[in-house]
Amino acid sequence: MDTAQNRDYSEPNLSDLLRSLWSIKLYWGLGILIGALLGGAFQVNVQPYYEAQIVVGPVSRGGDVSLSDQQMGARSSVDEDGAAFDFLQYQQIFTSSQAAERLLAFDDKRYLQGIRQDCVWKSCLNEDVLAWDVYQLSDYLKRQVQTYSVGETVLRSLRYRHVDPAFAEDLLRNLDLITNDIVRERVIDKAEKRIDYLQKSMGEVSNPEHRRVFAELLLQQERELMMARLDEGYAAQKVLPATRKGDVVWPQSKVFVSLFVAGFFVLGLVVGGLKRSNRGL
Repeated sequence: MDTAQNRDYSEPNLSDLLRSLWSIKLYWGLGILIGALLGGAFQVNVQPYYEAQIVVGPVSRGGDVSLSDQQMGARSSVDEDGAAFDFLQYQQIFTSSQAAERLLAFDDKRYLQGIRQDCVWKSCLNEDVLAWDVYQLSDYLKRQVQTYSVGETVLRSLRYRHVDPAFAEDLLRNLDLITNDIVRERVIDKAEKRIDYLQKSMGEVSNPEHRRVFAELLLQQERELMMARLDEGYAAQKVLPATRKGDVVWPQSKVFVSLFVAGFFVLGLVVGGLKRSNRGL
């Protein structure tokens, strides 16, 4: 019983812990100071990143669901139409080499100069960006442009972060125009070839039933060609046009400084504890 009482008496309590912490105050205090200084230096030397986004959805054509229905999660009517396939193409082409090629042809110096500034540290520039080809630019877009689902709907949010919020917004806006045009041109080319084939085939048949079928197919292709030539988004319609967020999305000042301070505080505790143990020995 005496042994158990001595063991209980020797167990450290809260006051013992506080005295131990206070005895190594120099170490953890120095750790807090170093952490605050390094966190502040990091914050001063990194570039703040802003985010731009564009929210798009499949285009409603004729009997398709309305935009409000898409936002509520209706899918079946869209999936039954070619609009779903065109929207899928839009998402794949948005960061492809085809889109990158047109972006460079549109204004290569402006966009490459902007991407050149995409560097974490304020003092650095990505000099090799100016020599990029379409494939390197496409790889960059695939890494930096992120696609997110909007809830349970068919809508997609395309987001891009950059040190210049105006540049981020402009890049998304022009990629949207370029991608819609690429899909539109594909559809127009296919529709024109089908129309030529159907017109030629209809002239070669005399059976009234066959001619009626060809006429219906021809009418369908002419309607598709007309829709593709309209001056509006063909593969994707904008629910929210390219817009930039006003707040910095990275780095979060309070979070990073707190992490530095906490990390060096713990390091100070470890070093101080080791020093105290060595003295005790």
